[in-house]
Amino acid sequence: MNGKQDSDEFMQDNSIETTKLQQEALDILIEDCAEVIQAISKFKRFGDDTINSETNVSNKKALTKELADLAAVLRLAEQCNAIVPLGEEVIVRATARKRSYSSL
Repeated sequence: MNGKQDSDEFMQDNSIETTKLQQEALDILIEDCAEVIQAISKFKRFGDDTINSETNVSNKKALTKELADLAAVLRLAEQCNAIVPLGEEVIVRATARKRSYSSL
């Protein structure tokens, strides 16, 4: 399957009205994605072992914490049907797609 077909699988159930719970999950997901972006920026700008003077945590540990928060919100979003569950097959296909255009 190509990327377009993979994404089309997730768009098939677009007739469901978004609930308040789903909206909350999506709002938190937006915030956590922004926090991951900020943590990556600090990691790249200042290095992975640089310690934040306010938190006393390295940039690598801060990024790891933000990624864990994001993973938790993804699970919560799945549980309230805000997103389609990210099963292993979906992740394997996404990994292959990312590898096809990167050196990872």
